[in-house]
Amino acid sequence: METLSGTYEVKVDERGRVAIPARLLEALTAQEGSRPEEIIVGLGLSPNVCVFTRSGYAAMLDEVNRRIEREKSEATPTLRWTKIRKQIVESQDLQQLDKQNRIRVPSLLARQYKLSGEIVVQGSYDHLELVNMADYERELTRFRQTMSELMD
Repeated sequence: METLSGTYEVKVDERGRVAIPARLLEALTAQEGSRPEEIIVGLGLSPNVCVFTRSGYAAMLDEVNRRIEREKSEATPTLRWTKIRKQIVESQDLQQLDKQNRIRVPSLLARQYKLSGEIVVQGSYDHLELVNMADYERELTRFRQTMSELMD
């Protein structure tokens, strides 16, 4: 499977659309075997808005379902993963890439995750993530601090 990697600055246009960077689109195409006509935008197993191919989304839900089964076998099940699955499925937005390889960020998610103006699109192994620029910069600062501490 082609690994989705890299970090790209992009703009969200006035209609809430984001262009998928060419290198990431190439990796998605390699992952699917052809240009993905349908893309799922919504929540996933990260703290950001995620972009999946159909097969990537199915694999992520399979992992959530495995965790639900494990959780059910606990002495006192919390139903935490069942609630997570509900949020993930409710947030899904099945879309088609337009001719400029853009997707639309659902307005509720765009507001909640502050996805407007300049944002970051990241390849995250098997899916893409849309990240607010300020959140991305904070994460980089934390990373630098952690690496500095580890290397001292």
